[in-house]
Amino acid sequence: MPANATNGDWRRVLQAARIAIGRGEYADAVATGRAALEAAEDAAGHDSLEVARCLATFGEALRLHGAYDNSRSACPRALEIHQRRGADHDDVAESLHGAGMAESALGLNEQAEAHVRRALALWSRAHGDDDLQVARASETLGVILENRGDFAGAGTCYGRALAVREARLGRTHVLVARR
Repeated sequence: MPANATNGDWRRVLQAARIAIGRGEYADAVATGRAALEAAEDAAGHDSLEVARCLATFGEALRLHGAYDNSRSACPRALEIHQRRGADHDDVAESLHGAGMAESALGLNEQAEAHVRRALALWSRAHGDDDLQVARASETLGVILENRGDFAGAGTCYGRALAVREARLGRTHVLVARR
């Protein structure tokens, strides 16, 4: 994917970054995510929801590639844009979750916990307690609590995530069976 994506194709470039993440090609995802971000800024402005969505993907690519500090700076910017623009709960929750994951990777577990708990609450209110995003956030919160030594709390979170996934996906689904 060209590093100098044009204004009209930032969505295609963003999708390519998401595909690269899914394939585990994190260096490519970082380069492609950066190109999507730059193109979206040119097309829609630095404070647009489009830019916030690109920042969330770019931040995830950076985190998965091991650039935790850089990832941590991308996620709050996305969150700030979403909140300022009155974005829906899913976008805000996604930004909070991304920030929490980046902070957790840096060992900033108190901040990570606060962000992930907010994401969990937003997803739970918006979609109900049996939503797969709730399961995702519950599992992330479990990891954070385990890192802090709260094994009972972590177990509760892991159990919640597993129960939701079993109910929604079935016991043989890869997201359930691998647990």
